[in-house]
Amino acid sequence: PSTYNLTDQNRDGIRRNRQGLYLQDMIQLADKWTLMLGARFDHFDERDKESGYEYGDQDVTFRSGLTFKPTTSMSLYANYSESFNPVDATDQADASVTDLKPVTGDSIEFGVKNEWLGGSIMTTFAVYHISKENLVASNPDYIEGENDDTQSALINFGVVESDGAEFTLVGDITDELSITANYAYNDTIVVDGSSNNTFGEGDRFVNAPRHQAGLWGRYALHSINSSFALGVNYVGEQISSDAQKVKAFTVFDASWTTKWDNILFSLNVNNVFDKEYAVSGFSQRNGHFPGQPREIIAQLKYDF
Repeated sequence: PSTYNLTDQNRDGIRRNRQGLYLQDMIQLADKWTLMLGARFDHFDERDKESGYEYGDQDVTFRSGLTFKPTTSMSLYANYSESFNPVDATDQADASVTDLKPVTGDSIEFGVKNEWLGGSIMTTFAVYHISKENLVASNPDYIEGENDDTQSALINFGVVESDGAEFTLVGDITDELSITANYAYNDTIVVDGSSNNTFGEGDRFVNAPRHQAGLWGRYALHSINSSFALGVNYVGEQISSDAQKVKAFTVFDASWTTKWDNILFSLNVNNVFDKEYAVSGFSQRNGHFPGQPREIIAQLKYDF
């Protein structure tokens, strides 16, 4: 830096101060019933150094949960929680004309957790409803250099709701074979859209696949202190902010691990078949965000 022909203008970045205080209590109502109650107070203030824009807010959010254990291997639960996330000061400065409100949300979830075969396998099944309000999006009516004084580059919009279900299985099938499997269904819909119809009521929300699934299996060869693993991940079709389709994709991963005395060697191959895919969409002009190409990682570890 001493040889640079530039002067630090001290205008890059954000000064961010955040404070939080929370209280939470677990109450044993009876032998099989447990209640959790909690509340959190958040306060923040931010300043964008370049523009000088300052922004602050505060709120109180709540959470609660109830668990019932009919047997030692089964738990039924229900929980409710709220969220409060401030908008970045840089985005506030870009909005310029109208202050952006913090993104708030709430969720409710019901589920059941089970242990099978003496605890060697565990399954979880859950259904949920999530609602988020005041999400931030680009304003299509904004034209840089023409209507800066009347239109904000970014705007808050309406309400987005997600209804879904998830299933997870984790465990040891045999002494050598262990698996992890999961499936998720998520239907995310705009229930209160923006006034300019960027996100219309009833539209599917951007980059929210309805279906996701994964399977990972690991086989151990104890005689040579090694293990082999293979996994597959599937993500269903999505839509971009310009309503373009983002194709579903399936990606395979693999690994090999072996150990000699105090030396551990692992080889991981991500995206084994070098699949070309998009992880999400952006706009018609800028296209989609590409997924990671094949990646090979070797690691040697020595303990002493």
